[in-house]
Amino acid sequence: MHQGSTLLAATLAAVLALLAPAAPARAQDVLTGAKAANALVGNTLVFAEEDDVIFLFFAPDRTLKARVGDEPKQATWEIRQDQLCLVDTQANTEECAAYEVAGARVTIIDVSDPSITKKGTLLRGNPLEM
Repeated sequence: MHQGSTLLAATLAAVLALLAPAAPARAQDVLTGAKAANALVGNTLVFAEEDDVIFLFFAPDRTLKARVGDEPKQATWEIRQDQLCLVDTQANTEECAAYEVAGARVTIIDVSDPSITKKGTLLRGNPLEM
C-alpha cells in the first residue's frame, strides 16, 4: 500500500470515528431510487476516491456543498429517474448515479457500469459546516 493511501485510510477512519453516523445500519432497511436519494437530503456523505476524502452535503434547497481534499466546491443536485444527479454549471458537467442507503452505509452505483461502486458513510447534518 502506498504511503499516501495509508495516510488517506487513517485520516478517513479518524474522521468517521469522530463524527456520528446519520442512523444505525439495519440490513432490512435498504433504500433505493428516490427514497435513497431523499435520505441524503440534509446530510453529508463521506467517501474516499483515489487520494482524497470527499464530503458532500446535500442541502434541502438542492445545492451541493462539497469538500474534495482541502478544496471547497459547490454544485446542485436533483433526482431524476430514480438516480441522483450532481450538476456543476461552472464546469458544465453532470454525473448521475444510483444510490443504495442502509442506515449510515451508502453505496454509489455507476449507472453505465453497475460493477463500479463506491462505498461511503452518511453523517447526520452538516458537521463540517460547509
